[in-house]
Amino acid sequence: MITLNTRMADLIFADVFSLSILDRLNIKLGFGDKTIDNICQSYKINPKLFLQIVRLFLYNEVPTDIEENKKLLTDLIKYLRITHDYYLRRLIPFIDDNIKKLEVKEPDRIKDIGLLKKFFNQYKAELVAHLENEEKNVFPYVLELHQAYNSGRLDNSVIDKIRHSSIVDFEKEHDNLDEKLNDLKNIIIKYLPPFENHFEVIQILVTVFQLEKDVYEHAQLEDLMMVPVVRELENQLFKNV
Repeated sequence: MITLNTRMADLIFADVFSLSILDRLNIKLGFGDKTIDNICQSYKINPKLFLQIVRLFLYNEVPTDIEENKKLLTDLIKYLRITHDYYLRRLIPFIDDNIKKLEVKEPDRIKDIGLLKKFFNQYKAELVAHLENEEKNVFPYVLELHQAYNSGRLDNSVIDKIRHSSIVDFEKEHDNLDEKLNDLKNIIIKYLPPFENHFEVIQILVTVFQLEKDVYEHAQLEDLMMVPVVRELENQLFKNV
């Protein structure tokens, strides 16, 4: 079991995927035998939240303590926004770049590569739209509720949002985000003839799997950690409306 006293190096040895968490949080390698708690403190990262994230990713352990999660809500939103940036600046451009390399190296396969681009671009458009909605609407709403709860002050705009922008509506948007990624994986693995430049294809496929896993677990953090807290805040604040 991973705890705050676990050495950060041992976390990586337990699951190499945890490197992507360190990467988005800008935690550099070369930390010797320092513990997770040591590293989080030195990078000013909430260690309890980091542990929740790691345990979800490694063990699918669901963080269900609403009162504890309420304390972590602001830091959770910060992490979710960092993860959005990680998708948009790292994973998606990496897949795009490898598809472009295939276009250059295998001009006789333009039709097949165009099929890959079509499915990935459709998924990318849906994902980007979803992330933009979270950035512009969901996260500001959550933070406004949290601030109103902490201050005990409700203005009319917050009251109106509670009545018309329930977090339940947000939960429904997580459905079917991964369908086009499944189509893309099946096309590469099962249906297209082999490419000469096998390395680029493998890189695309590995990163698609990574993106799929990451987006799923990102949604889990929102649905299982953020949404129950927001629903509780809505209920408590609505009593005063």
